[in-house]
Amino acid sequence: MILRDRVIVHSLVLAVSNICAILAGFLVYVLARPAGQLHVQIPVAIAMTLVLFSVWCLVTQRGAWTRLRFERPSEGLWVYLGTFPCAWVLFAAVHYATQGYLTSWRNIAMLAAFQGVVNVVAVLTGLAIGGRVPYRHQTSGDTD
Repeated sequence: MILRDRVIVHSLVLAVSNICAILAGFLVYVLARPAGQLHVQIPVAIAMTLVLFSVWCLVTQRGAWTRLRFERPSEGLWVYLGTFPCAWVLFAAVHYATQGYLTSWRNIAMLAAFQGVVNVVAVLTGLAIGGRVPYRHQTSGDTD
């Protein structure tokens, strides 16, 4: 599989992970009322994004899925950048389907802020799972 295809697939998977995690966080918030929405939704969404994308990266390490695993550390940057527009389109579509109107720019900005931080950790974790860590600190005892 070529680089472009792997990046598109990983970007879509991470974007779907983001949206599912945010929706799951909202569900937990609804069930946990009267707790503050952001105090509940954000930690749940962070944890779920990391778990979902990590599981995906583990799946790509075995069987027929190995063509999708990361081959170079630089792919992580492209996946990170590609996830933003994918998630924005998915989020707008889900919001329109459930609410009947397009979401506000504020919601898109909040999603981007969430992605900007969480997806760095998700992509680095995915690269680590695939053995493609972009930077490794070597101590004086390392002989690599």
